Amino acid sequence: MSPSFSVEGGWFSDNLEVELSAPEGDIYYTTDGTRPTADSAKYEGPITVYNRTEEPNVYANLENTTIGDNTYLPSYNIDKGTVIKAIAISDKGYSSIASQTYFVGLNEEDYLGVPIMSITVDPEDLWGYDKGIYVIGKSLDLYEKKFNLEKVPWDYVFVTPNYSKEGRGWERDAFIEYLSPELQKLYEQNIGIRIHGNWSVAEPQKSFNIFAREEYDGNTYLQYDFLSTGKDYTSLALRSGGTNDMYATKSRDVFNQSRFSDRAVGIQRAIPCNVFINGEYWGMYNIQERVGFNYIEQYYGVPESNTILVKDSESHTAFPEDAALFQEVSDFAASNDLSIEKNYRHMEKLIDIQSCIDYYCAEIITANDDSYHKNWAVWRSRNAGPSQYEDCKWRWILCDLDLTDGISYERNESSSDSFVTAGDVSPLNDDPLFISLISNPEFKQRFVTSFIDITGYNFDYERLSKDLMAWRDRIRTANIHSQWRFRGDYTFSSTYPDMDEYTAPYDEADHDHDFQVIDDFFKDRVMYLRQYLLQDFDLPGDYQDITVEYKGSGSIDLSVNTTTIKDFSGTYNNEVYDEYDVALKCQVPDGVHFAGWYIGGELFSKDTSITISPWDLTGTVEIKTE
Repeated sequence: MSPSFSVEGGWFSDNLEVELSAPEGDIYYTTDGTRPTADSAKYEGPITVYNRTEEPNVYANLENTTIGDNTYLPSYNIDKGTVIKAIAISDKGYSSIASQTYFVGLNEEDYLGVPIMSITVDPEDLWGYDKGIYVIGKSLDLYEKKFNLEKVPWDYVFVTPNYSKEGRGWERDAFIEYLSPELQKLYEQNIGIRIHGNWSVAEPQKSFNIFAREEYDGNTYLQYDFLSTGKDYTSLALRSGGTNDMYATKSRDVFNQSRFSDRAVGIQRAIPCNVFINGEYWGMYNIQERVGFNYIEQYYGVPESNTILVKDSESHTAFPEDAALFQEVSDFAASNDLSIEKNYRHMEKLIDIQSCIDYYCAEIITANDDSYHKNWAVWRSRNAGPSQYEDCKWRWILCDLDLTDGISYERNESSSDSFVTAGDVSPLNDDPLFISLISNPEFKQRFVTSFIDITGYNFDYERLSKDLMAWRDRIRTANIHSQWRFRGDYTFSSTYPDMDEYTAPYDEADHDHDFQVIDDFFKDRVMYLRQYLLQDFDLPGDYQDITVEYKGSGSIDLSVNTTTIKDFSGTYNNEVYDEYDVALKCQVPDGVHFAGWYIGGELFSKDTSITISPWDLTGTVEIKTE
């Protein structure tokens, strides 16, 4: 039986004494994250735990963690907690390891409002030359001995180090503890940890995946609902913000995805957190859902045994040939005229049309410069089944919306025409699936309608800016300290706004500036996109205002075309395209009588679902109940 601690880990204002006890045997312990053995310090009495911040950095100043452009190491003593790992050794052998982390005397104002995730892991498993998953390590040296470097792809330095390796063999066991935004300890669990990401693995602040496994502590799920979704997760990501945005807001992917929470495309929900590793401050991350079978089962009810998942053209099942099943969809679209109804009807059987449309809308609106040919994920049920989503149709999940919102490229400015210019591939020029689909009048109408709905509601600037600034304020201190820890004087792009004016250390003005770049991007984004939509899709009509107002007590559910607003009780304002009819629908709660739709004070219809010509929208559409 593992040792017990007289005081549970957590947040403390003053020094404390921690006593260890075990039913039998001698206790040995460490305070540097290493696994205790018989050669470790023997427990002889209470351990004094104090603020270790003024002690030299150990793991934070290791130099073998990156061969990327930024090699900055903190030039100051970072905040530190104390990790005590203990083991009992008796005639019966070794007990399991017990661990607790204590944060003593740190400034509360630096951490209040954002939770803390403490990770404890054997240093050799992260930073060791042979098997450390956070370092360049042995893997790159072996590669360089084997190959003539003048004849290998330039990117070998990103894909061959230890930190670029994937799979179960590069997972290490670890222990996590979680403190609330109010700095109260809520949870602890033994987990597995791996490095997460593509190009970002070469950055000093690497992202992680964490896994619950029965072999670690008997649990197959993470035992805390970090995201308040009510879902059971087998794994989550700790994401540092993408290759560039990790040095700015660390928020583009999270914020952009949040705008699509009510749409038919899957999103990865997230919350910010401060991370410590082996007691040393490791910066701000986002605890984020992962694209995987667990995600699909939790949100769509389709079990892994009946799911095909393809990400970036690669199958994530045990059958590599599954990737070809989605390629068959693109091939059919490219080789058949989808303006012909029977061909389009066949396509409707292969894909969820609305999910597909919402995916393209997300990439276009945010001007993602790293999409279509990569950073995409689709899934479907392998076989038809009883549940709603076991219909064998491909559906999309958003991921990696980091190179967006004016981050660093001319192609993702507010004025960018992302229908025709979007990185290496753009929807109307290079994407065979979209080009084929848009040739069908029915799909075109649905896409145009959806695009207007999303840009006018989900990306309404007033609401968007308010949400963005709230997120900015929430993470201000966490982000600033994270940039102190990892950025230094690094300038990640010469085309990023005002980059030439940046000087270290990163401060509040820099943080606010970086969020203002996003805000400025969206301020006029919809205006530009609405112009491009008419121009690029050869639409002869124009836009017309629509206002829907609820006149009644309580709330209803309102649908306007493809937008559904739960618990609607106010006013909806947007535009519609004047060549397409508008679909309106409302659902009233039990006990409430629907009186009708009124336009200009006159009753238009008593049906809860109506289709109306834009030319009949001569005034505010009122919904009345009794």
